[in-house]
Amino acid sequence: MAQVAIDNISPDIAQLYLTMNTAGQQRIKEILEALILQQAEEQERKIHLTSEDMQYFFQALENPPKANVALKEAAKWHKHWIKNA
Repeated sequence: MAQVAIDNISPDIAQLYLTMNTAGQQRIKEILEALILQQAEEQERKIHLTSEDMQYFFQALENPPKANVALKEAAKWHKHWIKNA
């Protein structure tokens, strides 16, 4: 059975997981472990930005810089690569 960390999951799931200990409840416990691991993976995928970082990011989306030579070359290469794939 996989070792799971229950630190960053919803309290209801953590409590249910901790109370599952009989053989008849093994399958339910395995399902809960899968849910716990899924929640942990979702937490790892989140990007945490400061207010300043968010402002900079959204400004770049709203007003992107002009394409430089390297970007234009990369776009050309990509278009050629996709066309000939």
